[in-house]
Amino acid sequence: MIAYRAMIDVPRELVQYLGRLLAAERRAKGTRRGTRALTCFYQALMVCCGRQKVPPVLVP
Repeated sequence: MIAYRAMIDVPRELVQYLGRLLAAERRAKGTRRGTRALTCFYQALMVCCGRQKVPPVLVP
């Protein structure tokens, strides 16, 4: 796996909203805390990165 920093053109509010939706879904399904590798926020961020039509801008 390659780790890098990147900037994406997505409002933070959108990622937070998606993270709250994901958290609600996890609660509804009864997923226990600490069983996922990513937090809801970071999972929502990864979804937004994957939906981008242009590649992210690398930050040195």
